Amino acid sequence: MELGSMLRAAREAAGLGLREMARRTHFTASYLSLIETGRRPVTAEIVAAYEGTLGRMSTPPARLSVGSLVPGHDPGACPRSGSNDANHCPNGQRPRRV
Repeated sequence: MELGSMLRAAREAAGLGLREMARRTHFTASYLSLIETGRRPVTAEIVAAYEGTLGRMSTPPARLSVGSLVPGHDPGACPRSGSNDANHCPNGQRPRRV
């Protein structure tokens, strides 16, 4: 299963529609659709946003972990590297570039 399809399956398993996921992750619904359908690459930021919204789900196909899905991801980095909003970072830490 492709990573975008896994993200869609995880979102659907959580009972969230695309618009609600977009609202919660602060990405547009159209962009998330492109990601989920494989027409745009999945980035560490996207996986982290899904993981932060859906939580770490332990049952396939919804197993999400930025470190295991995106090679080269720095697990200590804030998942929303482009954001200045500390609410997107664990423990209120400030974002840093990945």
